[in-house]
Amino acid sequence: MSKTNWKLDGHVDTVTVTFQADPPFEVVLDAAEIDDLLRNLGGLRAMMEPAHLLNFKKDGDINFIVDPRWEYDQETMLDQPVLRIRDPRFGWLHYVITPDTAKKLAAMLSGEPIPQPNPSSLN
Repeated sequence: MSKTNWKLDGHVDTVTVTFQADPPFEVVLDAAEIDDLLRNLGGLRAMMEPAHLLNFKKDGDINFIVDPRWEYDQETMLDQPVLRIRDPRFGWLHYVITPDTAKKLAAMLSGEPIPQPNPSSLN
Protein backbone atom coordinates (compact mmCIF):
# COMPACT_ATOMS: atom_id res chain seq x y z
CA MET A 1 0.00 0.00 0.00
CA SER A 2 1.40 3.39 -1.04
CA LYS A 3 1.78 6.05 1.61
CA THR A 4 1.15 8.79 -0.94
CA ASN A 5 -1.35 9.53 -3.68
CA TRP A 6 -0.23 11.74 -6.60
CA LYS A 7 -2.82 13.53 -8.77
CA LEU A 8 -2.28 15.89 -11.70
CA ASP A 9 -4.75 18.72 -11.21
CA GLY A 10 -7.30 19.76 -13.85
CA HIS A 11 -5.32 22.62 -15.41
CA VAL A 12 -2.16 20.41 -15.50
CA ASP A 13 -0.09 23.11 -13.80
CA THR A 14 -0.11 21.62 -10.28
CA VAL A 15 0.07 18.21 -8.62
CA THR A 16 -1.70 17.36 -5.37
CA VAL A 17 0.14 14.89 -3.16
CA THR A 18 -1.93 13.27 -0.41
CA PHE A 19 0.09 11.71 2.41
CA GLN A 20 -1.59 8.84 4.28
CA ALA A 21 -0.57 9.98 7.74
CA ASP A 22 -2.51 10.46 10.95
CA PRO A 23 -4.16 12.79 10.14
CA PRO A 24 -3.79 12.68 6.32
CA PHE A 25 -2.58 15.89 4.68
CA GLU A 26 -2.15 17.29 1.17
CA VAL A 27 0.54 19.34 -0.52
CA VAL A 28 -0.01 21.17 -3.82
CA LEU A 29 3.12 21.57 -5.96
CA ASP A 30 3.66 23.55 -9.16
CA ALA A 31 6.14 22.64 -11.93
CA ALA A 32 9.06 24.56 -10.36
CA GLU A 33 8.45 22.89 -7.00
CA ILE A 34 8.31 19.46 -8.68
CA ASP A 35 11.63 20.23 -10.45
CA ASP A 36 13.17 21.21 -7.10
CA LEU A 37 11.80 18.04 -5.48
CA LEU A 38 13.19 15.85 -8.28
CA ARG A 39 16.61 17.53 -8.10
CA ASN A 40 16.81 17.11 -4.31
CA LEU A 41 15.50 13.54 -4.30
CA GLY A 42 17.87 12.61 -7.15
CA GLY A 43 20.85 13.97 -5.22
CA LEU A 44 19.82 12.09 -2.08
CA ARG A 45 19.11 8.88 -4.03
CA ALA A 46 22.61 9.02 -5.52
CA MET A 47 24.02 8.74 -1.97
CA MET A 48 21.71 5.93 -0.81
CA GLU A 49 22.37 2.23 -0.49
CA PRO A 50 21.85 0.07 -2.36
CA ALA A 51 23.23 2.09 -5.24
CA HIS A 52 21.77 1.73 -8.71
CA LEU A 53 23.39 -1.02 -10.77
CA LEU A 54 26.57 0.08 -12.55
CA ASN A 55 25.62 -1.86 -15.71
CA PHE A 56 22.16 -1.95 -17.26
CA LYS A 57 20.15 -5.10 -16.63
CA LYS A 58 17.26 -5.95 -18.95
CA ASP A 59 14.36 -6.82 -16.71
CA GLY A 60 10.88 -5.43 -16.45
CA ASP A 61 9.33 -2.64 -18.46
CA ILE A 62 11.47 0.04 -20.09
CA ASN A 63 10.02 3.47 -20.79
CA PHE A 64 11.74 4.63 -23.97
CA ILE A 65 12.22 8.25 -24.92
CA VAL A 66 12.09 8.15 -28.72
CA ASP A 67 14.49 10.45 -30.55
CA PRO A 68 15.16 12.83 -27.64
CA ARG A 69 16.36 16.35 -28.27
CA TRP A 70 20.09 16.59 -27.59
CA GLU A 71 22.88 19.13 -27.83
CA TYR A 72 26.65 18.96 -27.79
CA ASP A 73 28.72 21.60 -26.06
CA GLN A 74 32.32 22.12 -25.07
CA GLU A 75 32.33 22.86 -21.35
CA THR A 76 34.95 25.59 -20.91
CA MET A 77 35.36 25.21 -17.13
CA LEU A 78 36.00 21.47 -17.45
CA ASP A 79 37.60 21.64 -20.92
CA GLN A 80 35.52 18.56 -21.75
CA PRO A 81 32.78 17.79 -24.25
CA VAL A 82 29.29 17.69 -22.73
CA LEU A 83 26.36 15.75 -24.14
CA ARG A 84 23.03 17.27 -23.10
CA ILE A 85 19.91 15.11 -23.47
CA ARG A 86 16.40 16.37 -22.78
CA ASP A 87 14.25 13.95 -20.79
CA PRO A 88 10.59 15.05 -20.69
CA ARG A 89 10.37 13.85 -17.08
CA PHE A 90 13.53 15.47 -15.72
CA GLY A 91 14.50 18.23 -18.14
CA TRP A 92 18.00 18.63 -19.51
CA LEU A 93 20.57 16.09 -18.25
CA HIS A 94 24.27 16.82 -18.74
CA TYR A 95 26.97 14.18 -19.31
CA VAL A 96 30.72 14.73 -19.63
CA ILE A 97 31.89 12.29 -22.30
CA THR A 98 35.55 11.31 -22.68
CA PRO A 99 36.94 11.27 -26.25
CA ASP A 100 37.28 7.45 -26.19
CA THR A 101 33.71 7.02 -25.04
CA ALA A 102 32.48 9.52 -27.65
CA LYS A 103 34.22 7.52 -30.42
CA LYS A 104 32.70 4.26 -29.19
CA LEU A 105 29.24 5.81 -28.91
CA ALA A 106 29.47 7.31 -32.39
CA ALA A 107 30.56 3.96 -33.84
CA MET A 108 27.80 2.06 -32.06
CA LEU A 109 25.08 4.52 -33.11
CA SER A 110 26.26 4.47 -36.74
CA GLY A 111 26.54 0.67 -36.85
CA GLU A 112 30.31 0.76 -37.51
CA PRO A 113 32.52 -1.94 -35.99
CA ILE A 114 34.21 -0.87 -32.77
CA PRO A 115 37.99 -1.40 -32.86
CA GLN A 116 39.17 -3.72 -30.12
CA PRO A 117 42.48 -3.06 -28.35
CA ASN A 118 45.46 -5.07 -29.55
CA PRO A 119 46.18 -7.71 -26.84
CA SER A 120 49.93 -7.22 -27.22
CA SER A 121 49.57 -3.50 -26.46
CA LEU A 122 47.94 -4.22 -23.09
CA ASN A 123 51.17 -5.50 -21.49
